[in-house]
Order: sequence, then C-alpha cells, then structure tokens
Amino acid sequence: MNLIHRVLFVAWQNPATREIHPVARLVRHDAEVAWEFAYLRGAREAAASGFVPFPGLGTLDQLVKSRELPPLFANRLMPRSRADGPTFLARLGLAPEADEIPILARSEGRKATDTVELFGLPTFDEIRRCYRFLFFSRGLRYVPSAEQRAIGLQPGDRLDLRLDTENPADRLAIVVAEGDGQALGWVPSTLLEDVHRLQSVHSRIDVRVERVNNGEAPVQLRLLCRLEASHIEGYRPFSSERYEPIPSEAMRLEFRAQDLIG
Repeated sequence: MNLIHRVLFVAWQNPATREIHPVARLVRHDAEVAWEFAYLRGAREAAASGFVPFPGLGTLDQLVKSRELPPLFANRLMPRSRADGPTFLARLGLAPEADEIPILARSEGRKATDTVELFGLPTFDEIRRCYRFLFFSRGLRYVPSAEQRAIGLQPGDRLDLRLDTENPADRLAIVVAEGDGQALGWVPSTLLEDVHRLQSVHSRIDVRVERVNNGEAPVQLRLLCRLEASHIEGYRPFSSERYEPIPSEAMRLEFRAQDLIG
C-alpha cells in the first residue's frame, strides 16, 4: 500500500481570521496497531491562535496509536449501507471500493459544526513525470454566476490560476478561472503553500476540469479540478517545517515521488 492510501492530514481553521493551519497527521500501518495519530509543528503555531488538541487524541507531544480509526475521522465517513453511497463516491470521482483515506481526503471531511478540514497527498504519474492534485474549487457560491458556468464545463477543459492579490483573508489566495478569465472559485487553502512553492521553482503547472457534478450535488462538490505539476528535483509535497510531527517517535516519512505513484 503506497503513501496516498496511508497518510491523511488535518487542518484547523481559525474561526476569527479564517487562516488555515496544518495541525495533525494520521498514518495507517499494516501492523496490528493500525492507526498512528500525531500533531504537527503547525499545531504549535495554531495554538497561539486558539487551537486546542482534539478530544481523545492526547496532547501535542503525545503519539496516539489505535486499532480502530479514531472517531475524529470515522464520524466523517458516510456509512457504506446508505443508498446514496455509490452516488456520493461517484461525485468524488472515486471507485465504489475506495477505502477510508482517499474518501476522507477527497471529501475533505468538512462539517458545518466545526473548523476541521482533511486533505491527502498528491499522486505521482511516473510516465508523465508530474504530481497530480485533485481538489474541489472553493467558494463558487460567492462568485456571481459561477455555479451555472461550472455546470457548462466539460472534463478536460483548461482552467487558469491567478493570484488573488485583493483577498483580505489570505495573501496567498489563488483564483481558479476559465480560459476567458471569469472566476470559478479558489484553490483550497490547504494546497496554497505547495502550489506557490511549485510555481517558485518553475514547475510547469496545468489545471483542467476533472469532473462536473450537476445541480443536485452540494455546491462544494460541484467542480472537481485536476492540477498537474511537473517534477522538480528536490521537491517533496507538504514538507515544510509545519508538517513535521512533534512526537519524536512518530513515523518519519519523506513523501518521495516513487511512494506516490497512483
């Protein structure tokens, strides 16, 4: 099992500033103790803004191991028995047999009642030598006519990225736009650090429509985008200091390209 099926990140959003902080990491093991949960150094940064450890998942310095998927994650999965389960997975662009990590990463595990967001690793295309990030465009409901225009798109249609220099909430914000420049939302905040990093090292970035879900789908699942970035020697996704686990005994992972082949 490669890393894209084993690693899931947790982000926390400051309810006052809307700033996103990576705060924790979940790793699936093949051994008897199946799950390892550790807080990241980003949690210390977030603690200064009001973040507190999640109930039942120890202190910032503590490594938590369990045989069962912790409730923080299990409670964000749709039961397999639900009649609309196959439709939900199809909207995510996942196969019916997809397991927990891809489902939670693609759906982002968001609830209206908290400030938690989940995200996973990109895949690596060995033939095309590129990283592939899949994400749902954010904030369509806040862009005039974006919902209607998104429904008119087709898989494979090219999309553009541009820096949102006037965004008061996030100086790194990036707009997702049609080829004619009309905005269709934003890149999720959890990906911004890496997208900017790839741009800074002159990775070739190509963004396309992966899937469009019709008006019956929630607006947050309307437009699935595919971002491909050419491999740059030395780049590792989610490898800044904020992503370093705090507990010294936590598994050390490098997220090498060969471990992300999907």
